[in-house]
Amino acid sequence: MKKLLKMAAVMLAIYGTASVPAMADGNKISEVFSYDMIGVDIAYLENLIGPARKTDQHTQTKTYLVDHCPLDVQTRDGAVDILRVTIGGKCQFVLNDILPSYENISTRDVVFGLSGPVTYYADCFGINCGNAYDPSVYELYEGSHAENWRELLLSSVNASYEAVSRWSNIMEANEGVDWMMDNRFNCTPNKYSDVAEQSLKGQPVDRIMIGYNLEQKAGLKWGCEEVNPMSNASPVTHSSTQTEAPNIPFQLVANVSDDYQYIGSKVLSGQLLYEPNEMDGYRFEFRVDPYDQGVLPEKATMTTYVLDGVTVENAGHYFGIKTDLTDPKFESKLCALTGPVTLQIVGITLSIPPEAHWYANMNFTRVLSSGPFRMGCEEQ
Repeated sequence: MKKLLKMAAVMLAIYGTASVPAMADGNKISEVFSYDMIGVDIAYLENLIGPARKTDQHTQTKTYLVDHCPLDVQTRDGAVDILRVTIGGKCQFVLNDILPSYENISTRDVVFGLSGPVTYYADCFGINCGNAYDPSVYELYEGSHAENWRELLLSSVNASYEAVSRWSNIMEANEGVDWMMDNRFNCTPNKYSDVAEQSLKGQPVDRIMIGYNLEQKAGLKWGCEEVNPMSNASPVTHSSTQTEAPNIPFQLVANVSDDYQYIGSKVLSGQLLYEPNEMDGYRFEFRVDPYDQGVLPEKATMTTYVLDGVTVENAGHYFGIKTDLTDPKFESKLCALTGPVTLQIVGITLSIPPEAHWYANMNFTRVLSSGPFRMGCEEQ
């Protein structure tokens, strides 16, 4: 009996109690960077590679260091949803059944120019990228039913200037500067896919992402929602039938020190602005068209007013804005959204201290028309 107990203790010491397989050093990243890991519990993955070095709660992304390779794992409901590895330098390994047409290939040999149906995207081009931003170009492969719809996204910040310029110059020559500044190339990526393929073929890759529905999850078409105008939108009824708005001059109803409050009813046209402000941050502002400023009270000499009650959560309801303004990339890339609106304004509040920052707000009850909206980013 004692011999049996001793033998059991030895076996336990050798094999341990873990239910996950052991991995040899240097092979962990090859084993875990696999489609087989998509959908597994994050706890199972961490039994293999250890705890995360940092966690982004907003994007539900955990970052690990595996065999000198930075590995980003986006999770959903406690399971692995997307895997992304940054390659180069000491991070080199063999990809097992990741690239189409290659059962095994070293990351050193991975370049743009996958065989099969691919689509190309870019963060930005030229001066629109800003001085402090390292933009990426992307190649998305979407697998067939036979490949279980697996998707692969290659990206690079190191593609040559000449290669990227060949792509962008042709698009700008055909579409114009505004089209490029508004990132419309990502909204219709197939239009110049052949040009992108010829320009980027053989360019180095520094990040590889695997998963499913990557176009949406990686935000490759982010901002493309603002394409069509939404007219006759109402914050209350969203009805296309609008009754005539009352035309009532603004009257002063309260004046305390340097604060003034007016009520009335006027239909005003102008521009809706949602853009970064050094002093006040992001807020929804209404810039009144010059020909409508004459109906404002005498003390309302400013041209731009904060719209009371509008938030990133309800802006889509009021104005038909389709872009997700709560996405952290909107602020991190210093994006701005603008577009024409016509509002029924029923109240104006002014705070005009003689030696301090003034505030001007407007209340509205209806949106008579809105859009189309345009979005641009400084990409810093």
